[in-house]
Amino acid sequence: MANIQRTLSVHFYTRGFKGITHDEIIKELEKQIKLESVKSIQLPEKSCVVTLSDRDAKERLVQCDLTIKNRSVKFTDVENTITNITIKDLPYEINDCYVATQMLQYGNVVPGSVKRGYIRGTNIENGSRYIQIINCAPTIPNKTSFGRYDIRMFADNGRTECIHCKQKNHPSYACKDNQIIVNAAITVQK
Repeated sequence: MANIQRTLSVHFYTRGFKGITHDEIIKELEKQIKLESVKSIQLPEKSCVVTLSDRDAKERLVQCDLTIKNRSVKFTDVENTITNITIKDLPYEINDCYVATQMLQYGNVVPGSVKRGYIRGTNIENGSRYIQIINCAPTIPNKTSFGRYDIRMFADNGRTECIHCKQKNHPSYACKDNQIIVNAAITVQK
C-alpha cells in the first residue's frame, strides 16, 4: 500500500455529535473559508475529515474554532496527533509562557493551549496545568523538574510510563505490580 501524505487535511472528533451532517459542516466552513478550497468532507465513525486545496485555508481552520450543534470544535492536522499532558505540583506563580517553553523539549506546543486547573465550583487554582502538544516525544517522564521545582506529568496516548513496572500500556493506578506491592505492605503491617 502506498504511503499517503495528507498535508492538507484537518479533522475534529465527532464524539457526542449525533447525526451530524455534511450540510451543518459546510454551513460553518463557509463562515471561515471559501468553499472552493474544500476538496472533500468525510464523516467516518469518530471524526470529521476535511481535505482542502490550499495551505492558507488549512491554517485558517486550524487557528479558529467552529460552532457545530451549539458546541465549539477545533480542527487539528490529520498528520499530527495531539497529546494532552497534565502537569501537577507546579507553583501557582509560574508563568504559563515558562511552562510552554519548558514543554518544547517534548514536542510542538499548541499555541494558547496552556490552561490552569481550578478546584471545582470555585475560582481557586489547584496548581495543575493542562497543555496540548503536537508531534510529542514517544515517552513523557512521570517526574521531572522545571528549574528548581519538581513536577509530575501525565500524558494520554500511552506516552507516560507506569511508575511501578515502566510499561506504557496502562496508568499507574491500574498496575498489577502496584497491587502486589500494596498487598505486601498490608501483610507486613499485620
